[in-house]
Amino acid sequence: MSIKFVIFDMDGTLVDSELCASQALCDVWPELPMTAEAMNDDYRGMRFSAKLDLLSARFGIRAPEDTETRLREREAVLGKTMITVNPGVMSVLDGLEQRGINFCIASNAPKVKTLRNANSCGLGTYFENRLVYSAHDLEAWKPDPKMFLHAAEREGVAPEECLVVEDSETGIEAGLAAGMQVVLYNAHGKGTKYSPVISVAEFDHILQNLETKT
Repeated sequence: MSIKFVIFDMDGTLVDSELCASQALCDVWPELPMTAEAMNDDYRGMRFSAKLDLLSARFGIRAPEDTETRLREREAVLGKTMITVNPGVMSVLDGLEQRGINFCIASNAPKVKTLRNANSCGLGTYFENRLVYSAHDLEAWKPDPKMFLHAAEREGVAPEECLVVEDSETGIEAGLAAGMQVVLYNAHGKGTKYSPVISVAEFDHILQNLETKT
């Protein structure tokens, strides 16, 4: 079935920002005996509150008060130098526009963070007239498929006509649960345990994959 709508994850997919988020958490929770790199590997794509619970249980320490508030403030500072657009992203977005295929962002992060990162990386113009969805607004975090299904409904397309582009197992699980086609942007070389998912190491290969599905 042809693809009529593409749903992108933001952090780790459109932009290289996950190390920034992990470093921010390490900075505001210095008692954590873990590097930002290791945190990325172990908790990629996970809902923030769930990550805090797992870290607390793993190391037997409680997160400081107002951790999320201080994290968001620290992210904003670090993001000015740490967050960059992933190679090939703009060519893919341009290619979708040329093909007349609409797209959106669906992220577990707060919408204000997603828009800030998009604007700082030069992606803001692509989403001026497109929708950006946040799990915080819908109160449904990946791997719950609700956000993806909501996006498809708003676009007026069937789930099987949607292509989800993700970089984490959490997002892949949500896309498959929604009944959508899924591509893994495998920039980290970790692969996926989900066999129906096509993996691409280069972002612009997504367009090639799109052509095989249309």
